Amino acid sequence: MVTKKPKVSIYLPPEIKEELDNWAEEENRSVSNLVETIIREAITKRRKKPKTQSQETETDEIDAAALLQLLASGKRPTDGEVLVVANESGIDEEELKKLRDRLFPQRKKTGNGAT
Repeated sequence: MVTKKPKVSIYLPPEIKEELDNWAEEENRSVSNLVETIIREAITKRRKKPKTQSQETETDEIDAAALLQLLASGKRPTDGEVLVVANESGIDEEELKKLRDRLFPQRKKTGNGAT
């Protein structure tokens, strides 16, 4: 028997909606299913243990390590990856994108399709 789930509506900036669309497409999932999974994981993480001052510092260190690993991987992080790190670390998303763009400049396409 299928259980009907309550409906929740949210308003998002267009760039975040586009990232969700791309992410869902990459994983062959619906945006709704992807968002449900993201929220479920966030709630599970939040429930695991209440934050104390030392745990907040530990989380910041983990987030910083994740960011450094992402940048050190040698591949240009996607907007979705930058968004996740920004949300988890509290660092401004646009500042992280600027950093990414300085470290991994995009090549401009020429008219003949060559990069």
